[in-house]
Amino acid sequence: MATKDDRLLPLVALNLTGIVGAVSYRKIIASCGSVGALAEASPGRLASTGLPAAQILRAMRTIRTEGLAEKEIALAETEGIDILTIEDERYPPPLRNIYDPPLLLYVKGALRENAFLSIGIVGSRQCTVYGK
Repeated sequence: MATKDDRLLPLVALNLTGIVGAVSYRKIIASCGSVGALAEASPGRLASTGLPAAQILRAMRTIRTEGLAEKEIALAETEGIDILTIEDERYPPPLRNIYDPPLLLYVKGALRENAFLSIGIVGSRQCTVYGK
């Protein structure tokens, strides 16, 4: 059920780094033009954004080499979960307009455009001490 949008795979990979949020994502887009172009970006170009370029590129290389993004998408499809990217037209506008919205939403069930009340469950794979 995951969208076949050609931006899904690189965004899932970027999200799996655990380093990049929406604010950093916008810097990457401004610098590289697209997440897909990130793979060809020089560390110097990415470093000019103030982001930890070497760390991001190393994580992206590992994720690509191990096929982790493809596995994530396949697992979501198996579980009937739709992955929405921040660029997806179905991504909820009120959520998109917060300061640092999530790059991806994992949706089980249906999103209703006319829903005034919403519930979201937020979690972290690498929770900080403060978050715990």
